[in-house]
Amino acid sequence: MELFIGIAGLIIAWLTYQKTFNSKPDEEINNLLAVFKVTQNLHLEVQSIIQQYIDDNDGANHFLYPNITFQQYLNVAKQEYQKGLSEKVYKI
Repeated sequence: MELFIGIAGLIIAWLTYQKTFNSKPDEEINNLLAVFKVTQNLHLEVQSIIQQYIDDNDGANHFLYPNITFQQYLNVAKQEYQKGLSEKVYKI
């Protein structure tokens, strides 16, 4: 009887360990994917706003920051989006 209780305790401990440390953290993954999508959408929205400004004000050569024009900033933003926020990156 004591042997059976010991084996049952060992099985319960092993199952608990497997569930706690060796299972995929699904909730954390889903949260990170949601944050990724929100960041992706925000980045596209900012790009759209900058492009709208350039189009409305002929502002490609206007300075956003010292030595950085709106067009330069938009080009860099598009490149960074492709490197870090595109759907290709999301699917990895």
